[in-house]
Amino acid sequence: MKKAFLEVRDLFFGYGSKEVLKGVSFDTEGGRVCGIFGPNGGGKSTLFKCCLNFLSPSSGSVAFNGADSRGFGVSKMARTVSYVPQEHKPLFPFTVREIVLMGRSPRMGGIFGLSAKDMDAAERAMDILGISFLADIPVTQLSGGQRQLAFIARAVAQEAPFMFLDEPTSALDFSNQIMIWNTLKKIAGAGAAVLVCSHDPNHILWFCDTAVAVSEGRVAAKGAAEDVLTGPLLSSVYGGRYKVAETEGRKIICPEF
Repeated sequence: MKKAFLEVRDLFFGYGSKEVLKGVSFDTEGGRVCGIFGPNGGGKSTLFKCCLNFLSPSSGSVAFNGADSRGFGVSKMARTVSYVPQEHKPLFPFTVREIVLMGRSPRMGGIFGLSAKDMDAAERAMDILGISFLADIPVTQLSGGQRQLAFIARAVAQEAPFMFLDEPTSALDFSNQIMIWNTLKKIAGAGAAVLVCSHDPNHILWFCDTAVAVSEGRVAAKGAAEDVLTGPLLSSVYGGRYKVAETEGRKIICPEF
């Protein structure tokens, strides 16, 4: 896989008279997991939607491997970026296998439909996420956490050089949260640029290579995760008082009482 590179430059966006993004800029590249964090309403999800062409910023640009995303059609965007939204409520009882195979649609060859490569990619993605045993079960019969694993598997099967995930572990138990983060690190290790919105700064500290703090529509800090996630920065962004402690060789963020 060619090393991916994302450039976000001076993005502005507003809903009516309410300005949400106010000049957001950052970069990330393949081989890294980039964590986006900040308080509710700070602009994180809106930032993702602008990067994915779901919303059109009033000014600024987003470039994937040097190509301005404003020139991307739906098909090119689907081959470039996979996306896992924070919440997805399926309306039809597609099986898990069918959902995962939908990730292959940008790579299907016209009238020829699914190939052996597509089937192999879907089976491999389900195996990576540990949900092969759910392959023939309708997603409407799954728990919220199991559905989320299915949609992450769909993104894995898509094999895009960029992967965006909005709160991918919010519906998962602790074991599956750690499994997902380790899986994302493996995907990045294969050359993809992985961007994750998360409300858990500890997950970003433990699993992300770089981090971007977004607060009140602006970038409050960016850089290496361990440099960005400091007590003073977290206190400034979230309010309250926080510190970064170390226990048994691992850093952990906790409130100061």
